[in-house]
Amino acid sequence: MKQRLSLMYLSFILIISSRESSSSIPSNSFIGIPPQDEDYFKREIIKCKNGSKKFTKAQLNDDFCDCPDGTDEPGTPACPLGKFYCKNIGHAPSFLYSSRVNDGICGMICLRYHIDHFVIWIKREDCCDESDEYDGKFKCPYTCHEAGKVAMESLKRKIEVYQEGVILRKVEIGLAKRAIARDKAELSGLKNEREVVEKVVHQLEGKVRKLEQEPQEKDDKMREARNEKVENEESGPDKNVDSQIEPMKASDVEKQQAGESPSDQNEKDEHESSEGLSREELGRLVESRWTGKKSGEQVEET
Repeated sequence: MKQRLSLMYLSFILIISSRESSSSIPSNSFIGIPPQDEDYFKREIIKCKNGSKKFTKAQLNDDFCDCPDGTDEPGTPACPLGKFYCKNIGHAPSFLYSSRVNDGICGMICLRYHIDHFVIWIKREDCCDESDEYDGKFKCPYTCHEAGKVAMESLKRKIEVYQEGVILRKVEIGLAKRAIARDKAELSGLKNEREVVEKVVHQLEGKVRKLEQEPQEKDDKMREARNEKVENEESGPDKNVDSQIEPMKASDVEKQQAGESPSDQNEKDEHESSEGLSREELGRLVESRWTGKKSGEQVEET
């Protein structure tokens, strides 16, 4: 079974690749040439497009390959690299290899073979206007209108998708514009907040510097006060001694010069005042000397 399928597949390949031994020369020498290239082939001496050789106008489509790139045989299968132009009126123009010209195969063929559970698809599309089978040996149907309808439907679907994309694009653009406006407003608000925050930070920094300077100033004042106290303590005893020394009266000076001290005079006065006092008064006088009270006050109390 496998061999039979293999033989069928090889036979089909041979049918496709084979062509008639006696190829007919086209009556129209410009067959298979695009309209925009016809002026190039109207010269008497024509150069191959790859620049390798030259050929005459009579050698164009003579079923003999002169140019390696197939320039001289666009309408015959003589050159393997030749390209045949299909006008395909009612559909889109196309190119196919010149080897498919007059090969007896029409349009599109889709064959499927099952070999060892593998699926082989053979798909080929020729000219839909049957211009590639011009020798008349095979009559191919004209399928350009059907192919054009299919292409038109596909194009319509693409246009619909494009229009939907345009609508979505407009919606996205609108959303993007609103998002940009919102972001700009938010950015402006953040800038204003930043200015306010910077002012507050500046004020707080000033307060912080002031608070940092206050302990230093306080320490300086305490240091100055401590230094002044130390200086006062160092010079204080002498001043106190001087202040405690009372100036001598003029009478004391005269008495001192006369050889009598103020203390002797006081004792004399006390002795004189104690005379004529009773025992009780004398006792109080003695008590006043020990307690530091004046005798006059004691006498007044008595």
